Amino acid sequence: MQLWEKRRDGLLTHEAYQSIGGVTGSLARWADDAYSDLRKQDQALAESLLTLLVHLGDEAQGLPDTRRRRTLIELGISDSARRVIKHFADRRLIVTSGEMVELVHDALVREWDRLRVWINNNRSNLLMQTPPDRCRQKLGAQ
Repeated sequence: MQLWEKRRDGLLTHEAYQSIGGVTGSLARWADDAYSDLRKQDQALAESLLTLLVHLGDEAQGLPDTRRRRTLIELGISDSARRVIKHFADRRLIVTSGEMVELVHDALVREWDRLRVWINNNRSNLLMQTPPDRCRQKLGAQ
């Protein structure tokens, strides 16, 4: 959208593309702006909700963190949670379909520094929220 807004004479230019930081830079900036638009109390909730939408990878196996689909029930169905989810969905950073919620793209997990910091700071807590079959796999159980 930012690239479209910066078009010149109806054309998309490389200069405009570079000025927005390319696709990933633009996405990260867009996500930061959406986060900054939240009320302070919703920012803390956003951190919790967004990190729950990440499937943790395994560095030892070279598997990156990726987006993860969750249900609204898994994320908590409070009015505050719904408001934050709607906020990010309205900005096209979260996709919702019925009761399902997920980040718009894996690039958000890779390129949005704020989300990367949250994931890294909370990795051990997030691992405890991993489904049981994944935990058994990580622990080497059969």
